[in-house]
Amino acid sequence: MAPSATKQRLSQAFDRTILITRARKDLRLCRPHHGQGPRFYSKETFTPEEVYQDPGIPWKEVKIFHGARYRRVRYKEVSQVLWQRGGGRRLLRLFVLAPTPYRKTKAGRRYYRKKAYLLCDDNILAAKELLQAYFDRWQIEINHRDEKSILGVGNAQVWADLSVPRVPALMVATYSLMLLSALETYGFKRTAAYEPLPKWRPNARRPSCQDLVTLLRKQIEAKPFSQGTPTNIVGYPSMVQTAAA
Repeated sequence: MAPSATKQRLSQAFDRTILITRARKDLRLCRPHHGQGPRFYSKETFTPEEVYQDPGIPWKEVKIFHGARYRRVRYKEVSQVLWQRGGGRRLLRLFVLAPTPYRKTKAGRRYYRKKAYLLCDDNILAAKELLQAYFDRWQIEINHRDEKSILGVGNAQVWADLSVPRVPALMVATYSLMLLSALETYGFKRTAAYEPLPKWRPNARRPSCQDLVTLLRKQIEAKPFSQGTPTNIVGYPSMVQTAAA
């Protein structure tokens, strides 16, 4: 998210939406002023980097599911903070994440990811839920990619004014329904119900969006919706060739 866009969004509230975004380590943050006078912002300021180095703010630990398993993440939390230039008078919440160790192989050396600084416009929700949503951001990006590249969200040629916002919403809802149906019917893992994997993808543990679309087309071909003898139903090989083109 661009800095200007971040400022614009953190300064206003959205219905049923919580924002959590990366922040710079040198942001000038402060507390609300509690003394006399009309002052709203406290004179004392601090930065996320100073919070990271402050021994008086204790480290907390939470288990986050990331990379196919639960991992322990250390963080510091400061609530009820103000970002005068970007958040206006909205009370924000600062998270400072410690570097997370990882290994490229089981016997390899231990590396550390860089520390991260997060700003959130919610001061009530549990830290575990907010941090889990932050770590799930890559999955959200994958969902957006599947919706655009495989389902073609945004590519529909519509002319009616009402169809412009309704068609993408319908396709996204259909995408969600397809994922939920697959989870309830086949579970989280990839089963024999799906087509064999290609040679370049031998170790996939869960089905992709393309696997689900292929299975859906195969099932429609096997049991069409129309009654009687269909005369104009496109065969499954033709459907695959058309989708590939």
